[in-house]
Amino acid sequence: MGAAMVRKSADERRAEVVRAAVTAFARGGYAGTSTAQIADAVGVSQPYLFRLYKNKKQLFLAAELHCHTRVRDVLAQAAEGRTGEAAVKAMGLAYVELLQSDSALLRFLIQAYAACDDEEIRTAVTDNWTRMWQFVAAMAGAASLEEVRPMIQQGLAITVIAAMNPPEGHPLWLCVDEIRTRLNALEGN
Repeated sequence: MGAAMVRKSADERRAEVVRAAVTAFARGGYAGTSTAQIADAVGVSQPYLFRLYKNKKQLFLAAELHCHTRVRDVLAQAAEGRTGEAAVKAMGLAYVELLQSDSALLRFLIQAYAACDDEEIRTAVTDNWTRMWQFVAAMAGAASLEEVRPMIQQGLAITVIAAMNPPEGHPLWLCVDEIRTRLNALEGN
């Protein structure tokens, strides 16, 4: 007899569905991705998917929160034990590395911005970015959000350039290289 099949809990399935949703929405966007595609990717029925997530928008919002949480966790880990410019440098370099290593997350973030014509999605994305901005400010020991605005702006520029994925040596990559150089030049190397 073969090994007994272990049934996954609803929480395990929910996490699996969200990961599949990130990949599917990254490819097709909110409007261009069906819940059937996501259910098929996970190997569950569409009715089961709707028991986990009420509708496609709820699933998209869960995927969006998952991506923001992942970014925040990577930044927190990078900044751990550091303060000020050393924390900024570590978070910036970790963000660049994350975008380069996780193309689904990168492309999902771009798709989330593109889906902001929907008010509920716009509110969620805006709220999550506001919390991210506050988190970065706190980790950097900034007295105000304005102090970390350049870092957020640079992060968004890196996100867009990495999503475009211009050919190696293209002048757009100079922007990313310039940001890396600035980060490496910060005190607390």
